[in-house]
Amino acid sequence: MGKILILVVFAIALTACGTSKKMNRIMKDEASNQKVLFGECTREAFEKRQFKEWFEPEYMTYNPNDKVLDGLQASKLNETKITIILASWCPDTRRELPRFFKIIDQTNFNLSNLTMIAVNKAKMSDKSVEVKFERVPTFVFERNGVEIGRITEKPIKNLEQDILDILK
Repeated sequence: MGKILILVVFAIALTACGTSKKMNRIMKDEASNQKVLFGECTREAFEKRQFKEWFEPEYMTYNPNDKVLDGLQASKLNETKITIILASWCPDTRRELPRFFKIIDQTNFNLSNLTMIAVNKAKMSDKSVEVKFERVPTFVFERNGVEIGRITEKPIKNLEQDILDILK
């Protein structure tokens, strides 16, 4: 009986390990011949050396418009789910993602409402991407399970203003 119990506990532990999400996965992308983020990721991924070298300078030098940030604070930003399809090899992602974090840091956005999925050069990921996209980065904004807007590749005005326009 004791051996059976141990086997059952071991089987449950193995199953639990197999279903846990692997976050911030780095892989070598054959098409670009470089290490890239792949699959679901968090902000912590951009603290790693190869990503920090482009993330940090853009984050530090970007200065969002204070009036627009005030508007974002008053909007329903924290009631909005945001999905970002990004590519760590893409110049547009390298420009817009640090700016996005600078904006949400200054608006106290609830990070539990943020999902980021990194794709390789073939625009594939290890996670099923339920959002249709063609270019990266793609920022998708949803409320109550309904898409209310998106920013694809680069903003029309600037990132914070385009976000505010979507939320209005």
